[in-house]
Formats: sequence, structure tokens, C-alpha cells
Amino acid sequence: MRLIDIGTGAGIPGLLAALELPESQWVLADADERRCRAARAAVRSVGLEQRVTVEHVRIEALADRADAREGFDGATARSFGPVTELAECGLPLLRVGGELVVSVTEETERHWRTPDLERATGCVWARSWRTAHGRYLAVKRARSTPEGLPRRSAARRRAPLI
Repeated sequence: MRLIDIGTGAGIPGLLAALELPESQWVLADADERRCRAARAAVRSVGLEQRVTVEHVRIEALADRADAREGFDGATARSFGPVTELAECGLPLLRVGGELVVSVTEETERHWRTPDLERATGCVWARSWRTAHGRYLAVKRARSTPEGLPRRSAARRRAPLI
């Protein structure tokens, strides 16, 4: 199972998940080199170098790479940024049937539950739940990623998909 933690920061959520899922392969991706250095150190400290890699990359650039586009069975994102950015740049990483699990607020959950999600991204809201530690939801890839996603940043700002 190939998984990715989008906007991993120091890598803690992705590493904890990797420890819980011993058969999984993980990519911890972040656009900030300093955070990636911290994540690499964390990966080494728990001895997961064989199953966990850290990539210093912008998610929209990763989503355009042939080895990553629709190349993941699942994804996580805890504090990535606006829903519209994560939807357009992160969802293209999921293969059909793959799920993105994201932490949400009541307000951001409403954005994810829009009927435009499937039309715009090929993904559908799957479920949501609460724990003592927060509120989460899962979005599932129902069909292939529409051509042209992710768009350039100016286009994403000018006309958000959802």
C-alpha cells in the first residue's frame, strides 16, 4: 500500500501512521526544506528509512509527475491549507478507489461536502467522524482525475474549483 502525507511538516502524523501500518510505503511531502530536514531526522530516529521517504516538493508539482499522479492508495493532510488548494493539488495523487483523510473544522467540512467536488475533481465525500483529538473526513477517488488538474496557481486563486 503506497500512502502520502501531504504538507507533512516534521512528519509526525505520517510516521505514526507508518508505524501502525507495517506493510505500507510512505512519502512525506512538504514544500519547506527546513521541515523536510526535521522529517528526515524523525524517519531515521525510528528506523523507517526502508519504508518512508521525505520529498521536498510542492504538491502541485508532485501531482504533475507521472510517478505520483494517481499513484497513491491513500493520503493524509492535517494542516495543509485552504480546502480548494488541497482538493485541486492533492486529490490528483489518489488512484481510483484511493482515499484522502483530512482533519477538518465544521466550516471546512461543508466545503468538502459540496456537490461540485465530483464534477471538478473526480472524487466524492466518503464519510466523516470525530474522535477525542479532532474531526476528520475521507474523500474517495471515484473516477480518473480530470485533465488539466492541478491548474496554475493564478487560475486556482481566480476561480476555485469548489
